[in-house]
Order: sequence, then structure tokens, then C-alpha cells
Amino acid sequence: MTAAMTAPTTTSREMARGVDVHGPATAALTLLTIVTAISMCRVFPDWAYLRPMLVVCVGIHATMCTLRLLKAPAWLALPVGLSAVAILLGLIYFRDSTSFGFPTGATIEQFRTSMRLVWRQFPHAVSPVPSEGSFAIAATTALALCAWLADSFAFRAYGRAEAVVPAGVVFVFTSALGVDRNRVFVAALWIGAAILTIAALRMAHSRDDSAWMGKRRQSLWSALPAAIVCALFATTGAAAVAPNLPGAGQKALLDTRNRDGDVTEVVSPLVDIRSRIVNKGNLELFTVSSATPRYLALTSLGSFNGTVWSTLGEDVRSADGPLGSVPVAGETISEEITVSRLGGQLAPAARTATAAAWQGDRNLLYGDESGALYVDGGLQPGYKYHVTSVDNFPSSDQLRAATVAGANPVYYELPKSLPQEIRDLANEVVAGATTPYDQAIALQNWFRTQFKYSTTVQRGHSNDAMINFLSIRTGYCEQFSGTFAAMARVIGLPTRVMVGFTQGNLGADGLYHVAGRHAHAWDEVWFDGYGWVLFDPTPGRGAPGAEGYTGVAPNQDNSNGTPGGTPQANTPIVSVPLPSIPRQRPDGGQTQPTTPRNPVLKQPSNDGSSNGWIVAGILLAIIAWVVAMPRVMNRWSRHRAKSAVDRVTSAWAAAVRSLAMAGAPRMAGLTPLEYARSVDFGKAEAIEIARLVTRAVYSPRGVDDGAAERSELLRGEVDAACRARMSPITRLLDHLDPRSALGRLTG
Repeated sequence: MTAAMTAPTTTSREMARGVDVHGPATAALTLLTIVTAISMCRVFPDWAYLRPMLVVCVGIHATMCTLRLLKAPAWLALPVGLSAVAILLGLIYFRDSTSFGFPTGATIEQFRTSMRLVWRQFPHAVSPVPSEGSFAIAATTALALCAWLADSFAFRAYGRAEAVVPAGVVFVFTSALGVDRNRVFVAALWIGAAILTIAALRMAHSRDDSAWMGKRRQSLWSALPAAIVCALFATTGAAAVAPNLPGAGQKALLDTRNRDGDVTEVVSPLVDIRSRIVNKGNLELFTVSSATPRYLALTSLGSFNGTVWSTLGEDVRSADGPLGSVPVAGETISEEITVSRLGGQLAPAARTATAAAWQGDRNLLYGDESGALYVDGGLQPGYKYHVTSVDNFPSSDQLRAATVAGANPVYYELPKSLPQEIRDLANEVVAGATTPYDQAIALQNWFRTQFKYSTTVQRGHSNDAMINFLSIRTGYCEQFSGTFAAMARVIGLPTRVMVGFTQGNLGADGLYHVAGRHAHAWDEVWFDGYGWVLFDPTPGRGAPGAEGYTGVAPNQDNSNGTPGGTPQANTPIVSVPLPSIPRQRPDGGQTQPTTPRNPVLKQPSNDGSSNGWIVAGILLAIIAWVVAMPRVMNRWSRHRAKSAVDRVTSAWAAAVRSLAMAGAPRMAGLTPLEYARSVDFGKAEAIEIARLVTRAVYSPRGVDDGAAERSELLRGEVDAACRARMSPITRLLDHLDPRSALGRLTG
């Protein structure tokens, strides 16, 4: 074969190889990632998560493909791919904290906050989880890393089925934890995409370069129709057959959602509210016989450590005598409660129980600090007890005249770790409110008018969860009550979180039926002379009897408890007679009443000054490397003691490396002279070096120093010819690569 005929063949084969590997195979792998992202619809309530997730993941595939087309080595491509993950995540989810598009210290801290939140809440999370916020960021991060791993397995390690494993792990994981929505569709779609990906990779990697002068094996393009047909057959077969297999409709071996539950259902304080609302929405827990509907408390939470609100340590005593003290202006309430599927030791009752009686052999106990009723031995179906309570609802004028200095000191305490932005925001919300009551009502109404209620948000009430809640302004009672209590303590109000239920639905039998969806949390603020007074910051909820001072009409969740509903609109607030509050001027005069403001959470400032120095330092380091590295390598190579034979063989190896970088890699099985004649640039110099290296290796006389110097000169000319054919980006990457520089110098 002549050189004129050989050169075009080599080029066309290189182009065909680039199309085979970087075209359909990359497209198939990207499609698998997209389908995996779509399959996450089973763990999110809507599709809001999908667009940012696809932007990040497809961007990773595009980055890795570009690096392969530029022939970037693995040691460079892999960290660059990871850097692309960080950059895209920062731009999509934390753009305000980036500098010139690059992540900063604030970006990293916000990402760490989100991941800490997911780590703490994952053991108790229940699908669907919020489609915006920390869980969506974590899912996108996981899938982006899977895209990076899959591309590395497929095109760096030449894997086939191995490239499908990362996405497969994510798919199985989400399938196990997700709701039963689009189950058959996404499973069939993923199986088809996986088969198509494996087929595309197998055909792309089946090319045998050692036989390039013979008949080339079947290309991917010719086999692609058959692969698509197989994938479609598997997809339709899975969708049609799998749902009809024996046991397909039976209960899962591992019930990750525990919808049905056991005979009893345990409601844990605050942290378990969302799972009750979502999973047990229609499950009746107990009934109440009472002429006066009221919120029904289980216990109070008075201690906050920055992670969780918890009960205070207390001794309990038998509930067969007088219980809590009777508040001022109290109203007596009589309730008979019958347990159906509520478990645990905490017994619900209206606030401030003063007397109790029960049926059966399980005694009631009472905690003086929390005001909670405990069942010795735990609740059981059919357990019945009677509670007399006194509920106090002072007027707004009475509360406005009351002080808040007489509470137990623990109800003022906050952890030092509470973020400063939460402290600043609390003071900003109540600016202008001069009495404790006005501050409490201002804080309550700010939450009710500026926030939305939804269970499809990040659960939890830790410092990180509060930051997330105050940023997105959407949550359910856990976030509203926990954040209200923390912010109220910031401004000096003694506060505790109450956990229990709203009043339930009145049935035709005259009983109030309380289900899982009625699980609720609210707040109480201590006022001297009146004790604990109820406030409810959650939109869509309102305590019966408290309208006079809260300004909120009675309201609760009367839906069917189906998860994934749209956020409720803010509940209108009944007018409360609040006087205009003039603000004092420094000169002692009074300004006009201020207009209510809508404070927002201040994000950490980022002026970019320190980040600018970091970017400048990185650029200077790159410039220094570009300028100094070739000279350092050249000086180092000159001091190496080598024989003439070694110098010639090194010159040949360096020339081959340059030719390969320029698009003419050496094919296995060719002699140096055959390979040199097959190239169409720097051919004369390459042929001469090939002859010298052949003589150096095979001739008994070897070569002298003159031949070594000639081969090194020719190597430089070949390198110059090759670099003239490279693209600017390829030349830059080759110049930055110390192995390329060393290879050109020493072979």
C-alpha cells in the first residue's frame, strides 16, 4: 500500500472512531442519566426538581465528552470533571454565593449545610420529599457524580455493563423509597435505556485497532437499529408482563413507607409529625366526646440544643388527685377520649388538665412541668379516659398589660450555635412592637402572612432547617412552631413548643374523630398572671377559643390526607384591635406609625475580594507553569547520562508521541519504517528517525553520537510539524502536561 493511499485511510478511520465512540455511545449514556433523573419522580411530589438536575447532569456528560475529544489524559480529565460538578452545582443552586461563576467559601458552606440537613433527616424521611431544597440538591449531586463515574467507566476503563452500575444503584435506591407513582412506566423506560447503553458501549469498544489494515468490524451505526429494537422489546415487555406476574400487586417484602402500620401508631414529639400527616392522614387515632372543641396536646417541648426541641426532664405522679393549677379567667372543659390506633405513653388532652379518671388497669400519670398525661404501660385500642381541663383565653388588652419575667429560666434559653441571621431577623420582624404581646402577635402574623403551608418541604427544625425554612418560606407546623419559638426567645419571650392534634372532625355520632392528618404543633408564650398562652404561626390552622387575642379563626386540615398536594394559601387573619405603635425619636418626640415590613433572611455577605485574590493566584500559577515547565524539563533531560542508542530510541519515542497527539497514532504490528511512511506530515524526518532507530536496535555496530544528535534534531522538526496541525486547545493542554513535555524531550 502506498503512502498516498494509506494516509487518507488513517484519517478516515480516526474520524470514524471518534463518531463511533463519542457519538451514539455518549448519547446513550446521557439518555440513561436522563431516564434515571425522570425515575426520581417517585420520591418527589412534582417535577420542579427535574430541570436543574438535567442541566447539571447533561452538563457533566458534555464536559467529559469534550475532554475526550480534546484527548485529555485521565489524570487531568477526572479532576476537571469533578470540578465541573462543583461549578454547575454552585451556578444552579447557590448562584448568589459564587464569584465569577466559581464556588466560593460561602458556596461550600451552604452546600455543607444542605448536606448536613439531609444526613440528619434521611433516617426519618418519608417520600415524597421536597422537590426544592436540600433533598433535591443531594439527589442532583448524587446523579451528577454517577454521570461522572459512568463516563469514566465507559470511556476511560472501557467498561460496558460497569458503566450502567452507578445509575442502576440510584434507580434501585429511589425505587425502594419512592411512592407508587409511574412505577411501571419508569421501570420499563430505565430497563430499555440500560440495554441500549450497554449495546452502544459494546459496539463502540469492539473495534480492534490491531487489524486496521484488514476489514473493519461492524460499526455501531449499522448495529444501532438492532440495539434499539431490543431495547424497545425489553421496555414494552417489562411494562406489559411485569405487572401481571404472580405477586406483583402484593405488599412489598420491605415496607419502606409503613402506610398501614401495626395495631397502634406512636406519635413522637414534633420530629414525627410529617410522617403522621403524610402516611397516616386518613387513619383514625382516637375520638373525643366534648361539647367544646379544643386543640389536644400530647406534651410540651421546652429545651432546644440547635438540633432538636425536646422535653424537659421531670418526675411524674399519679393523676388520681389534683393536677395543674386553675388559670385566671379559665374555662372548664370536659372530654372523654377513646383510643383506637394511637400508641405510645402520651395521652392527648386539652390544655391545663386539672383532673383525670380512667377505665382499665393502665393508670394515668401526670408531669407537672410539661402538663402531659402518661399512660403506665402504654396506650392500647379501646383505652378510655376522662379529663377535666381549664383553658385560659385572656383578652388582647389583658395580655398587652402583662409581663413575661416570671417563667422558668429554661424557657428563655437558646444555644450559642443559633445563627446570627436568625437573631437579626427576629429583631427586625418585631421592630416597633413595644410589649411582649405585641411582639408575639407580630411574629405570629408575619409567619401567617408571609409564608405558605406545605408538607412537601424539608422536614426538621434544627438550625440548618430553620435557615432553609426562612429562605424558601414554605413549611408545615414543625418548622413554623420550632422557628417561632426560637425567634421568640431571641426577643426575650419565654416560649415552648406544643405537640398534639387539632380538634378533629365532628361526626354524625357527636364525636370528634381525630386522624393522622390532624397531627399538629403550635406554640405557647408565658405571661405573668395568666400562665401559658397559645399562639399558632402555621397558616391554615387556628385554635378554637383563641380568636379573641390571636385574631385567627378556627381552622384545621379537613382534606383526605393525600400527600403531594399544592401549598395552601395563607389563611385570612381576623382583625385584632392593635393600636398604632409610635416609635421614639432621639429627641424624645414621636414619629408616625411605621408601615409593616416584610423582613427577609440575610444571606452571608460575599464581596468577592478574597476570592479575587484566589483566582488571581491560580492564574499566576498557571502562567508560571506554562513559562517555566518546558525549560525545567529541558534542563533536566540534558543532565541525564544516556548512550547514543538510548538517545536515538528516546528521540523516536518522542516523535511517535508527537505524531499521536497530532492525530496519527501508531498502529500495532507496524515496523517503525512502515509507520513513518503512513503519516502525511513530517514524513521525511519521521522516516529518517525510523531508519536510525532500526539501525540502533538491530545493527551489530549500533549508532554513534553523530546519529544521536541527528535523531534529536529530527525529533524537534517532527514535533514542530505536529504542533502546527494541532488545535489551539490541544496545544495548550499538551503544553501544560508535564508528561507530554518530558515525552517530547526524552521519549
